[in-house]
Amino acid sequence: MGGWVIALLVLHCCLNHISLADQMQTRCPQYCNCTATVLQCQGGYELDDVDLRLIPRTVHKITISDFSIRELGYNHFRWFASTLQFLAVTKSRTRTITGQALVGLTQLTTLNLNDNHIAEIPSNLFTDLSKLETLDLSQNLIDHINSDAFQNLTSSLRWLSLRHNRIRLLQPELFDSLTHLEHLDLSQNELAYILPRTFASLSRVRFIDISDNLLVTIHEDLFKSVNETTLTHLAVQRNPLECNCGLVWLREAQLGKNPSIKLVNSSQVLLQFPHIREIFVVIW
Repeated sequence: MGGWVIALLVLHCCLNHISLADQMQTRCPQYCNCTATVLQCQGGYELDDVDLRLIPRTVHKITISDFSIRELGYNHFRWFASTLQFLAVTKSRTRTITGQALVGLTQLTTLNLNDNHIAEIPSNLFTDLSKLETLDLSQNLIDHINSDAFQNLTSSLRWLSLRHNRIRLLQPELFDSLTHLEHLDLSQNELAYILPRTFASLSRVRFIDISDNLLVTIHEDLFKSVNETTLTHLAVQRNPLECNCGLVWLREAQLGKNPSIKLVNSSQVLLQFPHIREIFVVIW
């Protein structure tokens, strides 16, 4: 009799000590891989088909790729509001993000929405993201950003990519709150001119990329407030720049006469002379 009792006790202990990894895999939604801290989903259909409530709130990293997610709404990630630190929704044909999509994600430090079809950024999208350090909005269809879009990221954001969008105009106040930003990528957009005070508040920026745009001139005052502080790398190549006196500062940077700014790929910086059709590499 005693032997049976011991056997039952052993069986009970075994059943109640199944590894957390096994439990996670049992409860893991289709198209996803799960651990106690990481959720990875790829190649699925609608995100609503994935019941995120099956996943324990211990998960702090979610990566979703190659899904069909036309809209990110209020209910998607609030289950992990108190723990989520890393969120990536990429290559998922997402078109719309509601202003409530990221509500409550107060612990989020990295947000990657790369390679979607997003055209507009709601003004209140980042309201609760007071700890966000890295924001990737590259390879979307964004053509306009409201001047107050980043106002709640004042002391946290360090890295921002808006590369490969359709941005034609930057509101002069757009980056005013990003006083801790160190890396800014605006390459491969449709910028024809950048107002002189646009980067005035970026006192800690180290790298700015405005290459592959439609810029015919770059005002010297655009970097006047930052070139004496931390800006060490500036990318301006592959713009249809026109040679004029306003670009003397660029010549000096190419020649290394302005030690506070280092041009990235300076040999590829071309200037187009207004009365000559050919494009020359500038050599002074």
